[in-house]
Amino acid sequence: MSELYFLTIKTCPYIFWLPFVYTFGLRGEKCVTSFQGAFLQRHSYKSAAVSDMFTCYYMCKDEQLCQSLNFYREGSLCELNNRTRSATLPLNFILKRNAFYLDNPFRAFLGSTFLLPASSCKEIKDASEGLAPNGRYWLDSGGHGDQPFDAFCDMEKEVVVECTGNPCQNGGTCDYQGKGQYTCRCVAGYGGIHCEGDTNMCSSNPCLNGGTCTNILNGYICTCSSHFSGPRCEVATGSECSSYTLNNETDRSVLFAQVGAIYKCDKTLVTAWYRFNSTAGTKMPTTCVSKNKCNTHATGWLNGVHPTTQEGIVNRRLCFHWSSNCCNWEITIKVRNCGLFYVYRLVKPPHCQLRYCVTN
Repeated sequence: MSELYFLTIKTCPYIFWLPFVYTFGLRGEKCVTSFQGAFLQRHSYKSAAVSDMFTCYYMCKDEQLCQSLNFYREGSLCELNNRTRSATLPLNFILKRNAFYLDNPFRAFLGSTFLLPASSCKEIKDASEGLAPNGRYWLDSGGHGDQPFDAFCDMEKEVVVECTGNPCQNGGTCDYQGKGQYTCRCVAGYGGIHCEGDTNMCSSNPCLNGGTCTNILNGYICTCSSHFSGPRCEVATGSECSSYTLNNETDRSVLFAQVGAIYKCDKTLVTAWYRFNSTAGTKMPTTCVSKNKCNTHATGWLNGVHPTTQEGIVNRRLCFHWSSNCCNWEITIKVRNCGLFYVYRLVKPPHCQLRYCVTN
């Protein structure tokens, strides 16, 4: 047997010696023997060309699903298996010259994850060499549908143990936890130890803007106050929120620097409700904007916070930055929070070149 394919960290001739680690936290020291001239068939889920057996081993060690490996010196091929030779039929362990087989000493217990289901509790026990404890494991569907299901395995008896009867109400599923203990998985809309109660979906106060919440099975209904609508009363319903002028000029951005000699002005603006919606942004800035931005000289910004939906229409001071004064000119405009966006009742500014700015 060639020593090229064996690690001798400890006095275990011609074998791998490594800490034996399981996902359930069991630890110990074990000499793991590799088999020369044999490989495991029908359980390979990944293969790759590698330089040597050590590389193959570390690939397996880092894989969550890898239970064992095959290495073929001829062709330098590595195969990762989702079973060990102790967990499959003897006829799947095949003799072949220049082949090497090794159990993964760091392997997870079969059934420990959804991606590594076992066929039975006995297979889990055999694959772990009797180390797997009682507990819940993932098993192949076996009549439970196409997906793996989790069940409690009594490893001494090598059988699945279910709840006696079903103490879970309203369609809940009982998960046996051992020693007579169980937990209930409730369907949507129900809660409690035995799924006996209707979940109060109103407890998180989902209705906005003064709306009243009514709990129903697996949901809730919001009764909105005046001027609001939507599943959660999140949309304002005033006429200004449905009848406005949409402005999508991208050069109103606070980042837009004027190019050339032409500056724009809002002196010709028609007094009306406006909504901003473009890549420039959807609302007016609330901090002083540098001069010569927004494709104008004097930049307009909102000197105050935007209102909440509950405040309705509010008056706000609007300033235009020029010279060294962030509020060289000022006017008063109206603002409304419509829930999903803001609208502004804009008026003509007092001079040119003054223009309203937009940001995100």
